[in-house]
Amino acid sequence: MNRPIVIVPYMWMRQCWAYGQQTVDAYKAGLNEQSRALARNGIETSVQVQTMGRVAEVAVCLWARLDPFAVLNWGNICDAGFDLVLAGFKFDIKASRGGAQYLIWPITKNHLFNIKSFDVLALVRVDDARCELVGWIDKEIFRIHHDVAPDGHKLQPGTWFMHESRLYPFNRDAWSIAA
Repeated sequence: MNRPIVIVPYMWMRQCWAYGQQTVDAYKAGLNEQSRALARNGIETSVQVQTMGRVAEVAVCLWARLDPFAVLNWGNICDAGFDLVLAGFKFDIKASRGGAQYLIWPITKNHLFNIKSFDVLALVRVDDARCELVGWIDKEIFRIHHDVAPDGHKLQPGTWFMHESRLYPFNRDAWSIAA
């Protein structure tokens, strides 16, 4: 399957790295304590991981021909439960590295899933500036049909996930985006 590939330009990569540093600094300054309490594996202290997440969001914006400065939250306070709005739907973009095959919902946030304000979860694989828009699923389908990582699984036990083969492809026609 040919999935969209977005190469994030250097100008945007610089902005993403600055945002990643800003986010880590905000956590260190005591901002976003509720979000920090839910963080796992030290992601709140990793500029690289914070940057990777922002690169994935920028890639979706560029693919959809949206201005990342206009649609993404570039401030110090965490987002409102979604990253961007596309065709009237609130997207929560999940970034993974390299050969990751799963769209995940972190175990530390399982109890918040139903109250989070998003309509769509999307998986983007990030390799520096190269982003593969793997797929998306609407919130209700994920809620009903997600798998749960058992003991011995690659993912942390209890993590909600969905294999990439079960996601819908990114398709401009589905989102009424001009080619």
